[in-house]
Amino acid sequence: MSKDLLLEIGTEELPHLALQEGREQLEARARELFVDNKLNFQSIQVYGNPRRLVLVVRGLEDRQEDQLIKIKGPSKKIFYDQRNEPTRAALGFLNSHKASLQEVKIELTEKGEYVFIERTKEGQPTEKLLPQLLRSMILSISFTKSMRWGGSNLRFARPIRWLLCLFGDCHINVEVEKLVPFLVQKTGLAVDLAVVERAAYLCKTDLIANMVVE
Repeated sequence: MSKDLLLEIGTEELPHLALQEGREQLEARARELFVDNKLNFQSIQVYGNPRRLVLVVRGLEDRQEDQLIKIKGPSKKIFYDQRNEPTRAALGFLNSHKASLQEVKIELTEKGEYVFIERTKEGQPTEKLLPQLLRSMILSISFTKSMRWGGSNLRFARPIRWLLCLFGDCHINVEVEKLVPFLVQKTGLAVDLAVVERAAYLCKTDLIANMVVE
């Protein structure tokens, strides 16, 4: 099952260069993080105006893909004795990974033939992964000119005043330094729009799209 992800970084007024750098890096970092963490999605869009950077990920799966993991063991020469029976080292390797001899596979590597076993790592719920992934994404954004504020170690082009994140209609708590995410805030439109329900923010996407600064 897939849902839309929306992350808004609200700031004091961003210079044009910082806005451009922020948009480019936000898209690149998001794409990299989701691919590396086996989180499938349909599309990524980044919007922005001088008071906000907005990431919209359409069709983000609600769970990671399961991953096939190969565990490398001893070399074949150490694993088997001259009678082709498992050695003490072999039994220790199998016991430590709760594996049977039938699970063993021999593969040729640059250093010769080695023993491997395979395990399937079950994917975690996306909702569980997002707080840390989005935090690291925000912290990774760099600018030609950046600043610290309020005694924080966080550097950004301008002070961040709010973070707001929704995955479907679920609020994601993304904590960065002393910033506390919240749901109710103003959009900066001609008519202020207060978001008082989680689902209501999904309707805000189209409004944000009309505020894009190229």
